[in-house]
Amino acid sequence: MISHSELEQHPTSWEPKDAQVTLNISIDAAFVPSSSLGTRLDQAHLVVLDNFLSAPDCQELLEWLTAPKGNGASPPIEKWERETCDAANQPTTWGLKDSLLTAFATCSLRSKLELQSRLNKLYPDCIITHMPSHDMQPWRQPQSQQDCTTTNTRACPSSEFSSHGAVAKSTTRAQLSCNDDGGPSNVSSTTTQRCSDNMYPAKVDANPFVANAAVFGDQFQWHVDADPSDLAPSAWTEHHGHYFNREPGKPLLFSLLLYLDASWPRHHDAETLFLDTSTDTGVLVRPKPGRAVLMDQDILHRLSAPSLAAGRPRYSLVFKLVMLPRYSDQACCLAKPEWGRPTAFGSAAKAETLVRNAARKRKLDESKRDSDEKAITSTLQVDHRT
Repeated sequence: MISHSELEQHPTSWEPKDAQVTLNISIDAAFVPSSSLGTRLDQAHLVVLDNFLSAPDCQELLEWLTAPKGNGASPPIEKWERETCDAANQPTTWGLKDSLLTAFATCSLRSKLELQSRLNKLYPDCIITHMPSHDMQPWRQPQSQQDCTTTNTRACPSSEFSSHGAVAKSTTRAQLSCNDDGGPSNVSSTTTQRCSDNMYPAKVDANPFVANAAVFGDQFQWHVDADPSDLAPSAWTEHHGHYFNREPGKPLLFSLLLYLDASWPRHHDAETLFLDTSTDTGVLVRPKPGRAVLMDQDILHRLSAPSLAAGRPRYSLVFKLVMLPRYSDQACCLAKPEWGRPTAFGSAAKAETLVRNAARKRKLDESKRDSDEKAITSTLQVDHRT
């Protein structure tokens, strides 16, 4: 059995109508195999909610992560260590120590409960839980054993997983393409690369929380947080199998990224970047206090380093989550209908073009068929009178 840990909550006056939706897009579209549909058009979703958490709540979270020495050019070494990386054999960056991540996962901090309560109210049609770390990571052992089993890559140069997420491997997806006039061209099943040309299968770090403290000079890599089509064998895969994210009736893996700094001027940089893999175009999201980014975990993304002018770390906190369907064929989705249709970006825009053109062709074919049937009927009537 999978041990899903539902989000701890408390009473809150916040309502979903209070959500300030700044960005709501579909991205990274492709045709994928589907257990229920045979083949389906798949599109990932990225949502930005401004002022999702109040300034005092963000301040409480930041103080928990940094107190008592949180105003320096680097994060306090009492709580942070430079042992985090996005992929094996890559430069390390600042991450919260394992002991602190464990403590945060079990604490009942008011601001943490407020965020989780708001998230549950935002998606009442589904059940939201933390990622079941040990059910998804059978190789993890108590910290008293080898260093290689801890959350961070640490002294493990050959480690295949990262504390931010996994470097996605190639997956079989049917790429989308259009003719010059916007019409559909050949759509064939190909092996599309979701990261760089030099990829390898990656174990995923399913720790339910990750904290980042980006500083000037850091190097970050493109990665995904998790991809359910590419998880290592585990209790999770035995129960749910391997599938593409957003499969109807299956859990949706998604992350919530929260920016914590009370102010972050534009010239301090440190944006989060999201890549549409088949078009090599992307979306940039700037850090703003209280801003929450909701993203499907298989979206390729990376952080950019703060500028020299920043002179301090840019702090963020990531909740790694699972959205469970309440009925068998329910499709869990971050984009809520009341927000309107998501803006299609990159390959998702191509997908919309294909769908529109296919619908137009079908309508023309039906019109021509009706016209032909009428002509035949008219001819038969004339022959009968004759």
